Amino acid sequence: MKFNSIGKIIIVLLMPVLSKAQDEKQFKIEGKLDNMTKQPEKILLYYPYREQNYMDSVDVKGNKYKFEGLISGPVRADMYVRYKDAKNDMSTDVLTVFLEPGNINVVNSGTFANATVTGSKANDEFKKIQDAAVPFQNQVAPLMAQYKTYSQEKNTAGVAQVSKEINAIKKKMMADIYGNYVKQNPKSPIALFALQQYEGVNIKNPNEATQLFATLPADVQASRDGQKFQQLIRMAKMAPVGAAAPDFIQNDTLGNPVALSSFRGNYVLIDFWASWCGPCRAENPGLIALYDKYHGKGFDVLGVSLDKPGEMDNWLEAIDKDKLPWKNVSDLQFWNNAAAKKYGIVSAPQNFLVDPNGKIVARDLKVEELGDKLATLYGAN
Repeated sequence: MKFNSIGKIIIVLLMPVLSKAQDEKQFKIEGKLDNMTKQPEKILLYYPYREQNYMDSVDVKGNKYKFEGLISGPVRADMYVRYKDAKNDMSTDVLTVFLEPGNINVVNSGTFANATVTGSKANDEFKKIQDAAVPFQNQVAPLMAQYKTYSQEKNTAGVAQVSKEINAIKKKMMADIYGNYVKQNPKSPIALFALQQYEGVNIKNPNEATQLFATLPADVQASRDGQKFQQLIRMAKMAPVGAAAPDFIQNDTLGNPVALSSFRGNYVLIDFWASWCGPCRAENPGLIALYDKYHGKGFDVLGVSLDKPGEMDNWLEAIDKDKLPWKNVSDLQFWNNAAAKKYGIVSAPQNFLVDPNGKIVARDLKVEELGDKLATLYGAN
């Protein structure tokens, strides 16, 4: 169900240490492979366990496989198949399921992804969401092919337009499927998962997220994933839309101090990025085009790098290679960047649009969304 045109790099949030055996119970998976077109050799299972991404693997014996493990509640898992003498195809050799304590049966027919899963109420609910997503996926498929063609042709206008269409479909899917699901099924075993998908890691509306989270069962709210989500809400509330942008001072590439408040009187985009962040740098050409178009009308950009201590050369090289024309600052403290802490940064790229009076008017804008916003503020031409 993933069709992001632009990715993100996400920080692993540090949570209070919980008891490792917190309500852990056993799950069992018994799998059967029927009429497979290729000969399976091994099955891999990836799922979250005790704050880690855990991987287990078993050999296929005859046409069967079996997993056993411990989990504290319903969790999303990915299963992969490996073959003896054949290459993998990610479209048919990956199966996403929801595990929960108890006995789960999986029958894979023809291809590994074509499976019937029983014994997990959480997976039954997840299947409903998967089925509801199909019409959206069908809309996106031809657009993704178009996006690939435009990218190969270096057609930036085409890429921007298709990205805008894809993001609009994704936004509608998130609201229609995940948003409505959690509102209508707060007691569902996958309600928290649906809420996470709906709000995303960069929560734009923390008040709505707080209200929806409050409808979930108390044990879900107190779970590890529940506490992580609460922390994301707290981070989002540090610099919400409508609030005054927290001021900060950091040195530019020449060692001169630059204050955010020095940009008062103009619209300024605070762009949190890093030289090591591929998705950040992929957005730079589009951002440069908007800067060139609107800078003369009063639009500015302040780049805040999350580069690591001792890696100033990487930061400077990225600025030079990407030909960034705006002011860039950093304290080279990675995720501990002082400005990033004030803004509750949990991923990269993240950005905040600040108005001439120093108020945050938008956040986490994709390049296409920023273009629409600036066209509204300054005029399209």
